[in-house]
Amino acid sequence: MSINNKHYMRIDAQNRIIAGLTDDKIAYPGGVQVGDIFTHESGNRIFEMFADGEWLSNPPLENVDGVYLFKRVGNRNYHRTQDEIDADTPASADPRIAEIHTELDLLDQQAIRPMLDIRVAILREEEPNEVDVEKAKNISDRKRKLRQELRELQ
Repeated sequence: MSINNKHYMRIDAQNRIIAGLTDDKIAYPGGVQVGDIFTHESGNRIFEMFADGEWLSNPPLENVDGVYLFKRVGNRNYHRTQDEIDADTPASADPRIAEIHTELDLLDQQAIRPMLDIRVAILREEEPNEVDVEKAKNISDRKRKLRQELRELQ
């Protein structure tokens, strides 16, 4: 039996894509929110999108500076231009910014194992280990808070 998941994205007031998710409660425990834009259905539980003629599976939506990499124009998604990214990139010398980047890098490394274990379980059509799901959720929550702090500092 094939199960299709609905894919959604969240945009901000400047039409930057700030979140991508599916209605899968295990992969995205935070869930879909009012205002999220439905994009398509597929069997993939992990967010995917089409941008600039390219199919992307679970693309990073922000760079290391917390600047969003994609925008939505009408019903289409595009990579933001380097000029758009540069305009959003802070020129701050606050030492906390470097600390946040270091912690984000560390969290990315810590997320590799639980995310791989979750993906393997999904591919095997098994329920992922609750410890891995909780660890991935905690890492994701911490990264979200750090990115918010980074935006406030910039």
